[in-house]
Amino acid sequence: MDAIKVPLSPDVTRALDDIAARRNSSVEELAAQAVADFVRDEELAVAAIRQGIDDARAGRTTSHEVAMERLLRSARGA
Repeated sequence: MDAIKVPLSPDVTRALDDIAARRNSSVEELAAQAVADFVRDEELAVAAIRQGIDDARAGRTTSHEVAMERLLRSARGA
């Protein structure tokens, strides 16, 4: 497993120490999970953006008016 060094402010370090203690975990485990979550979320966002671009290029779009109509109908439970 690779290791990285991340500079943190004293306030963040104290808060991270407190969170780790409450969770009965290590700071390193929390940091590794936070980075893994960030990478996953970033990859999902990029994939969704690419899908949107592909849909737009292929003409798979909906006008604002139709989208709002569907949204309002859904909000009313219809």
